[in-house]
Amino acid sequence: MFIRGVRAKGVLYLQIAESYREAGRPKHRILCPLGSGDEQELLRIRSLLRSWRPMEYASLALEDVNGGDGTVPQSFRSPKFR
Repeated sequence: MFIRGVRAKGVLYLQIAESYREAGRPKHRILCPLGSGDEQELLRIRSLLRSWRPMEYASLALEDVNGGDGTVPQSFRSPKFR
């Protein structure tokens, strides 16, 4: 996934897009149009996404769920593996 800017009639439109392959050729699919913006806004969004650290936040969330003791609560375990 990535953020891209597309110009149409002199207006910059921001979009969230993803890359995929069809018949061996790369293509882009628009996931969410974000509306019009300017170059500064596009750069600001890109820099925010680069600085985002999802795994850091995921580990903090897991610590909260686990109660800080490193074990997964029984209610979060799959019945298949109990």
